[in-house]
Amino acid sequence: MQKNMSVISSIERGNIKIEVLQYENLDGGDNVSVAQQLFFAQQVGIRLKQVKITLNNSSVILEAGAMHFMKGHIEMDNKMGGVGGLARKLASSVLTKETAFKPKYSGTGEIYLEPSFAHYAIMELDNEEVIVDKGLFHCCEPSVEVGVAAQTNISSAVLGGEGLFQTKLKGSGICVLTIPVPENELIKY
Repeated sequence: MQKNMSVISSIERGNIKIEVLQYENLDGGDNVSVAQQLFFAQQVGIRLKQVKITLNNSSVILEAGAMHFMKGHIEMDNKMGGVGGLARKLASSVLTKETAFKPKYSGTGEIYLEPSFAHYAIMELDNEEVIVDKGLFHCCEPSVEVGVAAQTNISSAVLGGEGLFQTKLKGSGICVLTIPVPENELIKY
């Protein structure tokens, strides 16, 4: 790992390890405006983060477009599931604002997801189900099913601003969510 990075959160289970890396400093670039924004972000404690996934003859499912690069012996598979599966995926993507296709990467090596100033929460589900806001899903083990949950209370859907549908994660395994605040500012129960 580079000297400019640290691991701020990690979990290892079986043949998969997921780490949230944080860049300590960003030295700018060739654009003065961007360098100025990076300087002010550094001053207020905003750090660039990146999710690193280490596979050892295992698999992970990513939100489409989350991949930055990979190294090792890893193959990508993006099954549609026939016409019915395609229709369900397209309907789900419209309802949850998640992408319709979530590629599965399998093998041995390292996967780095796109760097971001966002924050990440690593969760481990144990034969349970969690409902999350639209657009928060980042990646998970294949043993976690990514689906759609309908709001049962119309007033909370309309007045709460959440909409009628959200993302449902169900099963046993590790999943990573993109969250709007640092994990230590969340209330977990």
